[in-house]
Amino acid sequence: MTPCVVVLLSLILSACTALPTQSQINEPDARVLQLAEAYRNDGRLSQSAKILRNLQSQYPQSDAVQLQMAQLLTEQGEFAAAESIYRTLPSDDLEIALAYARLMHRMDRSAACVHALRLADSSTLHPLRADALYQRGHCLLKRVQFEAAHDAIEAALRLEPTHLQARFLEPKIVALKGDYAHAERLLDRLTEDPAFRSDELSDLRHEIATIRARYRIIGAQFGS
Repeated sequence: MTPCVVVLLSLILSACTALPTQSQINEPDARVLQLAEAYRNDGRLSQSAKILRNLQSQYPQSDAVQLQMAQLLTEQGEFAAAESIYRTLPSDDLEIALAYARLMHRMDRSAACVHALRLADSSTLHPLRADALYQRGHCLLKRVQFEAAHDAIEAALRLEPTHLQARFLEPKIVALKGDYAHAERLLDRLTEDPAFRSDELSDLRHEIATIRARYRIIGAQFGS
C-alpha cells in the first residue's frame, strides 16, 4: 500500500465519528473520493471501482462521483461508457472539460477535444488552466494546426513555466513549423533538466531530426 493511500485511510477513519453537515449529506466526504483517486493513480483500479460504485449508490446526483467514475472507466479502456457519463455532466466546468478532452484525445477525436477546451481562455484563475491549454495544444497538433498549437503551448508556459508536458511538446511543434534551430535550442534546455529522462530526450531528438529530413525531401521535390 502506497504512503498516499495509507494517509488517506487514516484521515477517513479519524473522521468517522464526526457529524455530517448539510453539504456532506448531498456530497460524499472528499477524502473518500481522494482515496478512490489514489487507488486509480496507483493502478489499483478494482479497489477504486469498489469505492466509486458504493458512492454512486449513495450519491447518485454527485458530479464529483460521476467524474471520478468516468475517469476510472477511461483508464479501464471503457471509452463509450466514460463518454456517456461525461455527457450528463456540466460542460462549463474546466475540470470536467479537461477530463473529457483527455478522453477525446485517447479516442483520436481531436476536434471534440479542442471544442471541449474552449473554456481555457476564459477560466483565467482556474488552477487547471495550464493543463487545459497544454491539452488543447496537443489536440491542435493532431489536427495539423501548428500555429494554434504553439500559441496554446506558449500560453500554458506563460502561466506555468515549469509545465513539463508543455515544455516537452514545444520543440516538436516548433520543428513542425520549420524553425529547426529554435527547436534544437529548446531541446538543449531540456537536456539540462533532470526531470526529463535521457531516453525520452533521445527519442524526441530523433523525431525532430526525422521531421527535418522529411521536410528537406518535400522541399527538394518542389524545387525549394
